[in-house]
Amino acid sequence: MEAGSTSAVVGLGAMYANGAGVKSNIAEARKLFERAAAAGDATGMSNLGSMYGAGVGVAKDFATARSWFAKAAAKNSAEAMFQLGLMNQDGDGGPKDDPAAKELFEKAATLNHAGALERLGAYAETGRAGPKDQAAALVFYKKAAALGDEDATAALKRLRCPFSLTDKNGKPAGNICFDGN
Repeated sequence: MEAGSTSAVVGLGAMYANGAGVKSNIAEARKLFERAAAAGDATGMSNLGSMYGAGVGVAKDFATARSWFAKAAAKNSAEAMFQLGLMNQDGDGGPKDDPAAKELFEKAATLNHAGALERLGAYAETGRAGPKDQAAALVFYKKAAALGDEDATAALKRLRCPFSLTDKNGKPAGNICFDGN
């Protein structure tokens, strides 16, 4: 960039996208993200992927979203790896591919991405793209929860208290819990 950093350009784009301190302007946000992405900034690339994936300020285009996420993932962006994993998991813009999704989540997890750790916990718990492994699920969920992931926190509670009690009218009356040891 001429006189600044790409992270500053991305930051300004985020301000325009969210209307934080400036009037919201999605078109300006996209231009700034494109400028940063053209200069090789992975966050700019990932933000463009998000815009195309959600159809914010542009027509929803999963193929373009995947392309931007793949470029950012190649630059070691944990968020891009996670988002591309979700697209593979859900079949957005291509076939569902759980093994490919899991591989992307594993890469993002090595970079301490809380959402990727939570997804790996869910995959281990259910046996998606591999064998069921309750112990591994707990490890992943605990790491994700420690990083602030609310879904992982809920999963830990669900696993800790798997049995619900109801009264004679079928209304919830409590749970039977254990410490998991």
